Amino acid sequence: ALFAQPAFQKAYGNVQQNGSYQISAPWQAGLNNGSNVGQLLGLVIGDSLSEWLGFRKTIMTGLVVAPCIVFMQFFAPSIGVLQAAQVLLGLPLGMFNTVVTVYALEVMPVCLRSYLTSYNNMCWDFGQLIASGVLRGVLNFENSWAYRVPFSGQIDPRCGAV
Repeated sequence: ALFAQPAFQKAYGNVQQNGSYQISAPWQAGLNNGSNVGQLLGLVIGDSLSEWLGFRKTIMTGLVVAPCIVFMQFFAPSIGVLQAAQVLLGLPLGMFNTVVTVYALEVMPVCLRSYLTSYNNMCWDFGQLIASGVLRGVLNFENSWAYRVPFSGQIDPRCGAV
């Protein structure tokens, strides 16, 4: 959704013949799919890491790593650095997708497991709604905060990915 932000286009896009800025299609595809690739890797890493460290420490590791990568996104000087940050941010997000649900199933009584796993999925959906609201709120910003505010909202993993 950031591709539609004029400030984001100006910061990371190329000048077109009509004087507007646009991010090329390959970069758009890469940015869109970079997080998904990272999440797939995070699923695999999360499984192995949770077997080695345990669920709780794996989740804590992801919670420590995610803000560092968001910091990288927040100050990305080029679209290449932003792409690398997207892929890297997918790693802890992929870990959260699997490890949190399995950990919740392990610690909750049987009668509450379905509610907790449903709530976990609902939090991801609420995070996407909040992210959409934040993007709409900064649409008219003309400076770098138009895309930095949504990036900073990712520090809490329950806010979803922008």
